[in-house]
Amino acid sequence: MDLPGETLTTENPSFRQLLMVLCGIWAALHFNVLFGKQVLPWDAIDQFYPTVYFNAHTLRSGLVPWWNPYIYAGYPQIGDPQGMMFSPLLMGWMLLRQDPGAVWFDWGVLLHVLMGGAAMLALLRRYGGNALGWLLGATVFMAGGVAASRLEHTPDVIAYAYVPVVLLALRQFLDEPRGRRGLILGVAAGAMVTQLVQITYLFVLVIVVHAAIGTVRRWAAYDLRRRRGWYAGVAVALAMASAIGLPQLLVGWQPPVLRYRGGMPLLSSPSPWWP
Repeated sequence: MDLPGETLTTENPSFRQLLMVLCGIWAALHFNVLFGKQVLPWDAIDQFYPTVYFNAHTLRSGLVPWWNPYIYAGYPQIGDPQGMMFSPLLMGWMLLRQDPGAVWFDWGVLLHVLMGGAAMLALLRRYGGNALGWLLGATVFMAGGVAASRLEHTPDVIAYAYVPVVLLALRQFLDEPRGRRGLILGVAAGAMVTQLVQITYLFVLVIVVHAAIGTVRRWAAYDLRRRRGWYAGVAVALAMASAIGLPQLLVGWQPPVLRYRGGMPLLSSPSPWWP
């Protein structure tokens, strides 16, 4: 841990120094995209950028993007689980400009990747080891096969970027359970849940199991105050995550419920049309 007034050396770099190096790596890896020479390809530019642009343009016009008339004969865009209408940081970023272009959108996506890398750096640092290992782990998170192969799938990338943020908040909460830390955990988890893609469900399962194991390992060492803090923090986290994630869950559930083949099961459908 870096103490106030500690001399910063290459043998013992501070988190700020490591974060600056990580930002440099991030900028070098994505230089062509960040400075407009290329754009994130395929689905990112063909599907997700127009989707988020429509959301932002509609909101700036004082309307809610319930219906997109420009796709087919019309499309209930707000109910699209990949529509990202409720993605807080991405939509906030897109609303900062009157006419956000593709490069601006790419910056928003890649800043999520940097956020995840920074959280991974902090998380690895809490687990011990050395600075090179922390930096290497954060770089692999940002640029390894999982991230690089999914850059075109914007909701997947954003959900993936939130995972180390949630894990870091969870680690801090379990180390010292209290309501305020539960609030931070709930905000991070709720933001992740707004990305309703397949991997988000897997992330939720992994994080729940991780939280359960971490709680069991620490429970005997908790005194009465910490146990009360754990109960309060978990309640606050669940309430906050539900408040942030529930709108997307509710509107995303409506198209399957109201579709014209409503009698067919949503998750398993032994029918002539589905193998």
